Amino acid sequence: YGGTASRLRAGTYGRGLWETDLYFVDNQAPVANFAASKTICEVGDDIKLEDLSAISPTSWTWTITPATYTFINGTNSGSQHPEVEFSASGLYTITLNVTNSYGSNSKTINKYIQVFSIVAPNCTPVTQNLGGYGMGIYQVQLNTINYYSSDAQGDNPNPPKGYLNLISTQNTILLANTQYTFTAQIGHNVNSYKQYWKVYIDYNNDGDFEDANELIYSSPSAVAGVYSTTFTTLSNPPVVNQLIRLRIISDYYTLSGPCDNPDYGQAEDYGIIFKNLPSLSTNNITDITYNSAESGGNITQQGGSAVIARGLVWNIRSGATLDNNWGYSENGSGTGSFTVTIPALSANTLYYVRAYAINSDGIAYGNEEIFTTLDQIPEVSTTTPFQVLYLTATSGGNITDDKGKTILERGVVWNTTGEPSLSSCIGKTTDGTGSGIFVSNITGLNTNTQYYVKAYARNSYGIGYGEEKTFTTLPEDINQSSNIIFSEVSTSKIKLEWTNGTGASRIVKINNVNSFTLPVNGTNPSANTVYAGGEQVIYNGSGNSVTVTNLNPATTYYFHVFDYNGSGASTVYNIAPGNGNPTSRATYCLPTYANGDVQTHIKGFIINKINNISGSSHYTDYTNLSTALLAGETYDVSVEMSYNTLRVSLWIDFNDNSIFETSEKLLSDLSCPGNHTTTTQITIPSSVDPGSHVLRVRAAWSSGYDACAVGNWGEAEDYMVEIKDFFTWDGSSSNNWNTGSNWDVGKVPGTGDIVEIENVANEPVIQVGQTVNVKKVTFLNGSEIEVNGTLNVEE
Repeated sequence: YGGTASRLRAGTYGRGLWETDLYFVDNQAPVANFAASKTICEVGDDIKLEDLSAISPTSWTWTITPATYTFINGTNSGSQHPEVEFSASGLYTITLNVTNSYGSNSKTINKYIQVFSIVAPNCTPVTQNLGGYGMGIYQVQLNTINYYSSDAQGDNPNPPKGYLNLISTQNTILLANTQYTFTAQIGHNVNSYKQYWKVYIDYNNDGDFEDANELIYSSPSAVAGVYSTTFTTLSNPPVVNQLIRLRIISDYYTLSGPCDNPDYGQAEDYGIIFKNLPSLSTNNITDITYNSAESGGNITQQGGSAVIARGLVWNIRSGATLDNNWGYSENGSGTGSFTVTIPALSANTLYYVRAYAINSDGIAYGNEEIFTTLDQIPEVSTTTPFQVLYLTATSGGNITDDKGKTILERGVVWNTTGEPSLSSCIGKTTDGTGSGIFVSNITGLNTNTQYYVKAYARNSYGIGYGEEKTFTTLPEDINQSSNIIFSEVSTSKIKLEWTNGTGASRIVKINNVNSFTLPVNGTNPSANTVYAGGEQVIYNGSGNSVTVTNLNPATTYYFHVFDYNGSGASTVYNIAPGNGNPTSRATYCLPTYANGDVQTHIKGFIINKINNISGSSHYTDYTNLSTALLAGETYDVSVEMSYNTLRVSLWIDFNDNSIFETSEKLLSDLSCPGNHTTTTQITIPSSVDPGSHVLRVRAAWSSGYDACAVGNWGEAEDYMVEIKDFFTWDGSSSNNWNTGSNWDVGKVPGTGDIVEIENVANEPVIQVGQTVNVKKVTFLNGSEIEVNGTLNVEE
């Protein structure tokens, strides 16, 4: 293409891929491009600038700012490949202008070369015995450094023997408060003589390695081979934007410090530049079309100063930057997430995308995301929905143009918010292949709900969508059973209760997918509460509850109640949904333990009315044991362990979503010694709603486990708690009103509290001289209070 850069790619099997710009040269000006032999160097270093321009330039003009440099070795600003020596530290901007008889072109890279005044080390260790039997440092890896060397003699036989100063040639940029992996090959191989080794960073750049925090690793024993360690950089490095020194030193004998003269090992110095840059990530690529895509970024930390600019850069080759890209966006400033629609892309083209963020220290880039744009997409129209019922509807589409490619998939997508697509839908159908008209059966809907639907068609170019249609399902039947609620939910069972409808009897179905076959009049299926998989009848009768067992952990199950009248061949079903019927609930996850030993376990657990002595097992379901707890109150929790010390955590699933979330964790990694009862306290949040919830207590050998992760030694137990906002008298200890254990919540009511009195053997007594103030008292089943003191009731 005249005047337009294309790409030429060449490769052979197993040898990688080579590519370059490809131009049709037709009376055109050149295109400037260049590279430096290195971009980080020391004052006084020589750097070669290499012209990489295209379309045959005949003259070159190099401009470098600031002007603290000298052209050397007979080169000058008009040389094609000049050599430069920098005389002062700083950031240097390079501009190349190239010319031929048809015109000129220039390229500038701002702050391209970083020149540093490097502080000399206070010592240079000298190896005492060269030819050290395969000892020394053979490889160092840190971030972008990956340097191979030899033993002390092979690296440097001249004074200072064995020492390598690589700070200006082998260096990398590190971020503050970030974990890195440092890898070293100690010795020629694992059969070499073993050595001790240490790693230092001269954080304050004073030339020594003896200040606090500057020793980042010291091997506990002598080793040979490849070894790795991790370290976290300082949260606020005292020196940033300066080339400082990292030292690794090894020896056959124990090392005392960074200035030891190794007997057989050696020392090597590398370079580090700390930058307090922003921390960020690049979003996954979504909504890809033939000419656009959506991505974005998330700046999680601003670094050493405020983020002044952020956005995306993209290119058709890896490593897009603000200086080398096919496009970029500008999306404001500050931390947080942002979304970008990448425009004006070419069809069927591979792109590389990175988020960027700029602060006063420089530019940081997120992870690289790769995608290929679609080619031309099919044309399809959406059929107006029909046969719209309670939970189902029918639609479809007509593919009028497949763009010359076979239709690989077709169907409809739907949601309740508008503009449904395969990446933004709550359901879809797959209805064969090929062009033309197709019909789609939409299932798994809710009653009395508006839905948005589109037909879609996919070929090898991409996905085409039809126009959006809407429909509203029929409302539920007030005569059908309704309001399914769940209790005693565990890892393998669910109890459900419902409000009966007007039918004389009812069946309850379960399924592990959101789909039910409607019952057929004249049939009356048998029920089995032990679940065997798929769609199954678990109840058939006139009651309003059932417990189903043999469920899988951490699995969502769907339930549908159908009222019916008659029996046998005269059975007539109500197949309409009810309010809150059908619905779903998930079982809880089953925590597992990699170690088969069950002797390290919870022996006893106490909270309010629960006082359970348990045996040895990795998990036990005690949801048949329950206690009442008062919102906003603090309770003692006691845990008795078996013979080992374990860490105990406790959760209550307040929102009943079968997930023990971080916000529901009330106790974290409490150390509980073996053969001992440990007591602590938890506080029930005052904001939680009343109701029954699952409590999980988990013990593990190590800390940091969530409620579901695979652990090592330990045990988990599930119980039930009822969160209340009122007090119920149960008289379980005595008849004394002021004894907390006589109340179901384990606390004595006071001013503003609501009280219920159960009819139990120990009726409450307010003693002589006692004054009780409450908001309201309700007497249940003919219960009474003996008042010998004073009882003040607001209502």
